[in-house]
Amino acid sequence: MARLNLLSPPYPENCLEQLEMGFPRGAQPAPLLCSVLKASGSLQQLSLDSATFASPQDFGLVLQTLKEYNLALKRLSFHDMNLADCQSEVLFLLQNLTLQEVDKMVVVVGGNAGLLALADVFSEDSSSSLCQLDISSNCIKPDGLLEFAKRLERWGRGAFGHLRLFQNWLDQDAVTAREAIRRLRATCHVVSDSWDSSQAFADYVSTM
Repeated sequence: MARLNLLSPPYPENCLEQLEMGFPRGAQPAPLLCSVLKASGSLQQLSLDSATFASPQDFGLVLQTLKEYNLALKRLSFHDMNLADCQSEVLFLLQNLTLQEVDKMVVVVGGNAGLLALADVFSEDSSSSLCQLDISSNCIKPDGLLEFAKRLERWGRGAFGHLRLFQNWLDQDAVTAREAIRRLRATCHVVSDSWDSSQAFADYVSTM
C-alpha cells in the first residue's frame, strides 16, 4: 500500500493507478491535493469522499488539475460533496477523452437547468468517452429529463451505456417520466426507482 505524507510536498512521481481519499471535516488545502494529483500521472481511478474546500475556486483548481495532469483517469467518484458551485468545471472535466465512469454526482447538475447543461457534453461534436453516469439525488424533474432524452436523440448517438437516476423528482409527473425513460432506454441502460419525493421532503421537514 502506498502512503503519502500530505505535510511534505512536493511529492515524487508515482505509479498509482487507484486512489481513494477520505477527508476530515473542514476545508482542505487545494494546493496539497493538486500536488498529489500532479505526481500521480498513471491514475485510472479516483474517489474523493467528503472533501470540502475554502472556496469554489479552490475546488475548480482541483478539477482543472485532473483535466490537465491525470490523462489516464477512467473512473471518478465524488461522495458526499457539493459540486454545484463548480458546475462549469465539472462539465469541462467530463469531456476528458479517457474518462468512462462518473459516480455520485450529487448536486453537480442541480435540477433541470443543470441537466440540460450536462447534455451539451454529449453533443454531436463531443469527444467525451463517458459510458457510465450517476446523477441520482439531483432534484431532476420529468420535463427536464424528457428534454435531456430528446437532445440525445437529436444528436443521434448513444451517449453512454449506463445511467443511474435514483431519488429524483420523477414522481411529480409519472406519464412524462415514463416517456423520458422510454426514450433514454433507446440510447442507454437506465436504472431508476419509485422514490416518493413528497414523503422524503415531509420526513426532512419533520427532523428540522
